[in-house]
Amino acid sequence: MRVLTIACCMFAAFPAAAAEYVVSPDESTITYTVKTFGLFRNSGAFGAFDIHLKVDEQHPDQNFLLANIDMTTATMSGAGATARVRSPAWFDIDEYPVSEFRAAGVPPLEDAAADIRGEYTLRGKTEPLLLAVETNAPERDADGEIRAIRIRAHGAIDRKKYGLNGMKGLVGRMVEISIDARLVRKEGDGDGN
Repeated sequence: MRVLTIACCMFAAFPAAAAEYVVSPDESTITYTVKTFGLFRNSGAFGAFDIHLKVDEQHPDQNFLLANIDMTTATMSGAGATARVRSPAWFDIDEYPVSEFRAAGVPPLEDAAADIRGEYTLRGKTEPLLLAVETNAPERDADGEIRAIRIRAHGAIDRKKYGLNGMKGLVGRMVEISIDARLVRKEGDGDGN
């Protein structure tokens, strides 16, 4: 169940008809980083997530991105760190096993970069989240249709707004999120099926 649906109504190169793209789990990652003791950076990752992007060039207001992260797969480097981030003081995976990012009316990505404004829900709390997204040249089939595209997105959340209060004074307030995802067009999309 790999996550993070962020790719968007990418440039005018997308097909005229609505198209849907999903994440290729084995070619994608979602990571997070926090500062500890004000000096060091500790990084973690999510092992399972799902990303879904719908692009409609004719009706861009209907474009959307949806990403779900399986929080039970959270890991972090350092002794005992994985257990701590999964605990009630942090992600509280028993109570909140999934987090979600969703954005509607996703703007076109011009010059292979754009900001996507959406909402991120974590531990039952929803806050605005801005993602800065960059894309690589899309992969096309023999007919010139886009079949896959790689996106890289970066954003940051204020952990205190989500009730992530563990290790006060030792861990920085901001959690950086990085997504590196290959999104592939759903089978049958645009083929008249």
